[in-house]
Amino acid sequence: MAVILPCEDFLRLQDLEDAGLGEEARKAAAEGFLSAEETESWLKEKLREADLE
Repeated sequence: MAVILPCEDFLRLQDLEDAGLGEEARKAAAEGFLSAEETESWLKEKLREADLE
């Protein structure tokens, strides 16, 4: 798929996307992060789920 639009509109859309990603990162940081053990457990679970598909 291709879309043609003015450069100004494209840059505005990029700015909106960047702002949204920044907000998601701020929310994630406020909620905290997984420990190394929690991360390992989460990854193993995702690998098990993928093996079942």
